[in-house]
Amino acid sequence: MIKIGICDDEPIVCEILKKKVSICLAETKTEAEIECFYSGKELLDNSKKPDILFLDIKFVKMEKTVKLLLQQAEWTGLRKPFI
Repeated sequence: MIKIGICDDEPIVCEILKKKVSICLAETKTEAEIECFYSGKELLDNSKKPDILFLDIKFVKMEKTVKLLLQQAEWTGLRKPFI
């Protein structure tokens, strides 16, 4: 099962994106677990690392999180591209 993470400081944005991703998954009959995170710290502290990550990079606190993710090769696994 694919693990999908959505990280945004605005809960409504997380929920909207979660619904849109869920629709796409249903259309393609793909099983996935979707989890929302509302801060970079919450994301990094989570023991379940997502295979796919939707990351809001427009708020200042998230810039630090992106840098930490890129620095922590064991967290990203070096196989997950950032787009």
